[in-house]
This record gives sequence, C-alpha cells and structure tokens, in this order.
Amino acid sequence: MNVEIVTPERVLYAGEADMLIARGTQGEVGILDNHEPFVLALDYGELRLYHGDTVGERFAVFGGFLEVRDNVVSVLSDDAAAAGEIEVDAAAVDLERLRAQKPDADDAAGLDELHRAEVRFAVASPR
Repeated sequence: MNVEIVTPERVLYAGEADMLIARGTQGEVGILDNHEPFVLALDYGELRLYHGDTVGERFAVFGGFLEVRDNVVSVLSDDAAAAGEIEVDAAAVDLERLRAQKPDADDAAGLDELHRAEVRFAVASPR
C-alpha cells in the first residue's frame, strides 16, 4: 500500500509499506493492503510503518487524521516528526524538566506539553 504522512510544512514520508500501526483516539489500529475505506482521528502516539515483519520507519504524531482509500493511507497532522529527527538526549532532558514541573490536572497546556515530550522520547529511543 502507498503511505503519505503530511504536515503543513512538509511531506514526512511518501512511499510503500506492508503494514501501518497508528494510535487513534480509541486505541491502536493496524492497516494492511486492501483495508476497507475509513477515516480515523489520531491521538498523540507512535506511528510505525512495517516492511515485511520489520519496522522500517517510526514517527511521533500529535493528533490529526488518517484516511484509508484504495490502498492509499494518508496521514494529515499539524505536528509530527520522524524518529531520526528527534535527538534522544534532548528529548530525555526535556521530558525530565517537564516531569519535575509536575503539572496538575488543571494545567491543560502543561499536561499537553508533558504528553508530547513523553511521545517524542519514546519514539526517539532505540528499540
């Protein structure tokens, strides 16, 4: 299947994949060739592209939409990054700084920033 991952600034990925795993707002979903058409609201999380049984590319995705139609998967997100673009040491420092701030339940912006940092660190970390 053909996969395209796009942000307002650029195309992060355009190519083939055998399977895609993404985090929707209701949990993870797997997409294979000939999947039924549908649209999915994306949550913050890791998006993985498989080539055979191997994870080829990983991305940190922060919301958006995924559409499947005619063996084409289109991912549209306001904010996303390829794993190789995220410096793991900087992501770790950022995550620890935000955890130390301990945002409370009323601090939506602080909790959002912490959640983003957790996803960035998880995607940047080697498997």
